[in-house]
Amino acid sequence: AYEAMPEIKEPNQETLNNFSQQLNSMRLFAELYEFLITQGNTLWQQEVKKEQATSEYEDRRLYWSRLEMLSRLKDSSAFQSLSVSEKEALIRAFEFASRGQQDIHFSKTSDFKVLVTGFDPFFLDRNIQQSNPSGVAALGFDNRILHVNEKRVELQSYILPVRFADFDQGVVEELMTPLMVNKEVDMVLTLSMGRDEFDLERFPGLRRSAEAPDNLNVFTGATSTNPLAPMLNGTSLDGSEFVEFSLPVEAMLKVNKPFGIQDNHKVTAMSGEIPRLSVSVIRPAPLSRRPRREGCCRIAGK
Repeated sequence: AYEAMPEIKEPNQETLNNFSQQLNSMRLFAELYEFLITQGNTLWQQEVKKEQATSEYEDRRLYWSRLEMLSRLKDSSAFQSLSVSEKEALIRAFEFASRGQQDIHFSKTSDFKVLVTGFDPFFLDRNIQQSNPSGVAALGFDNRILHVNEKRVELQSYILPVRFADFDQGVVEELMTPLMVNKEVDMVLTLSMGRDEFDLERFPGLRRSAEAPDNLNVFTGATSTNPLAPMLNGTSLDGSEFVEFSLPVEAMLKVNKPFGIQDNHKVTAMSGEIPRLSVSVIRPAPLSRRPRREGCCRIAGK
């Protein structure tokens, strides 16, 4: 990756070198844990500041720096001396912090609080230089304050991994549960890379049907003719086949924009395409007739 994109390594070379130097002085699990949370959060904040200062539309530097730092962590003598569970805890702590989790702090003075989520780059075996505009958007929106109709609107961001296992282990639930239980967020806006225009995916679906691999080259085994429900902590995820989102569609469609915006009602079922699904007809169905997942919200590619 660095050979193909030397421009994403050079700005962070000092950060990477400092990380290695400090890492080599660590011996105890507790100090490693705190160090990695601090380093992950620092990396996140650094990339947020760069994106907002330059508008480079660059999320790849964060992605590849994270992988480089994890590689250096795994090669360190302190890490190699730990138990499997301790190693997993350190990796998880750094991963979450470098994705923005430690930076999600909404002000009590804000009238409306929005969490924006994006995704890592993916399909990297096809194009090592691939970016993901949803991740770019997340970096650009983080810590932003807007004033709308005399209200103070605050945005915080998080970038999700493109790995099925993380979702099966509850990465979204772990992020969202405390925010929702404590009523710290009024809106969650999920963005992902999709087609040529900006699609408002009105009906997020339960099942997976994509036959593409994730960033670990893992396939789910699901297909368009065999859509599968994901797992959640070892149990098949249960729930409605589709739910209708609550985004302010009419207002979003009126925004002046460089991309076309579509209110996408389309759902593809085993029996064929349903062009304008109504939430009133969403019912659990026999497996042979259950619809497949079409995604949630998609932002036009770069």
